[in-house]
Amino acid sequence: TIHRPFLEAAREAGIPTVVINDFEPGFTGNIIYGDNRSGVSQSLRHLKNTGRTQVGMLHAPDDASIDSRERYKLWQELLGQYELKADPAHYRKCDYYFEEDGYLKMMDILQNSKTLPQAMLCFNDDIALGALRALKESGIMCPGQVAVIGYDGIFKGKVVEPSLTTVSQPLETMGAEMVRTIIGLVEGQLEGPVQKKFSPELVIRRSC
Repeated sequence: TIHRPFLEAAREAGIPTVVINDFEPGFTGNIIYGDNRSGVSQSLRHLKNTGRTQVGMLHAPDDASIDSRERYKLWQELLGQYELKADPAHYRKCDYYFEEDGYLKMMDILQNSKTLPQAMLCFNDDIALGALRALKESGIMCPGQVAVIGYDGIFKGKVVEPSLTTVSQPLETMGAEMVRTIIGLVEGQLEGPVQKKFSPELVIRRSC
């Protein structure tokens, strides 16, 4: 996240700036971002369609991440729409965004919860990969006992076992659009604010 005061300082100094992700209503700068509502909806719809109704969650730090706050809010808001239930015992907020955090928090759930969730929604793929490792080390079958869905669509998710179902953001396309936008602003071919939203796609693999 680029904190908003820094963006305002750049604007006052006449420095073209483009943010990627972390959109919030009322933001007036240039931004390229993914549609969180679409991504969360696709993951929950898939869980309903596969008959998994008890859903756990590995959240991410949200003090500096607008996306983290928004996805958590959307997960809570849309659970009922898809007839899903969330037990607080199956929820953990990670301290960081990395695989090791997903591993430790998933282990904590497995060791301290009396029941298993049927599925785990993870803020990103790295956290999801950690959850997969914790399940494997604990002898819990994925997706047979606990399914896992990540978010982002990083390459490593394709090659783990089981391969990771994920909400894939078109990150390369978004990055290219960000570069085109900043060049257009610098060269005077574009006039801001430029705000473009990209839709993610649920990629179904073996983990769910």
